[in-house]
Amino acid sequence: TGALLALFLFLALLGALGPEVQYDGRWYHLAQVKHYVQRGFLYNMVAETRITVVGLPAYHQLLLTGIATLFDLPTAKLFPWFECLLAAAMLVSICRLHFGSRLMGLVAALLFVSTPLVSWFASTSGNDLAVVLFSLLAIHSYLRWRAEPAVRGWLVLLGVLGGFAAGVKPFALSFLLVLFLGVVADSLRSC
Repeated sequence: TGALLALFLFLALLGALGPEVQYDGRWYHLAQVKHYVQRGFLYNMVAETRITVVGLPAYHQLLLTGIATLFDLPTAKLFPWFECLLAAAMLVSICRLHFGSRLMGLVAALLFVSTPLVSWFASTSGNDLAVVLFSLLAIHSYLRWRAEPAVRGWLVLLGVLGGFAAGVKPFALSFLLVLFLGVVADSLRSC
């Protein structure tokens, strides 16, 4: 299972090392990063470029801007592959810690990484895998809080990670609502 997982991650890495071919990645994900790096500061890009889509929450693009500033644009393009790797590691970790099965985690990670759409996302500069990664981190925080309800820091971490996921793609708010309802239900049960 581990060898197959490594093979699929390697295949996705090969795509990530190539030039950006996805329309969204070229038009605004990396373009926004490139604009910010060239200017050296954040500015009202919608007003100057008339690209209205850059007015959406851009947490992931800001993260990539930091990477491109420190390194370069091709390194920033590799970051979604790294997010895929971390999401696969989180699946293994969640299954091992919360369900007691490393094998279940490896199978879950293998199913995740071998999905063609996930491999595609890992090889482009889109923001979809950031939502997956930060959502998995938020789920882990929720499960840790359920195991240790006295430690309220897990709820704070859940909020920060879930908030970042929502800042990457507003659709993550629906996921946050489900976690919030879980927190409320668990809190009411313990009263």
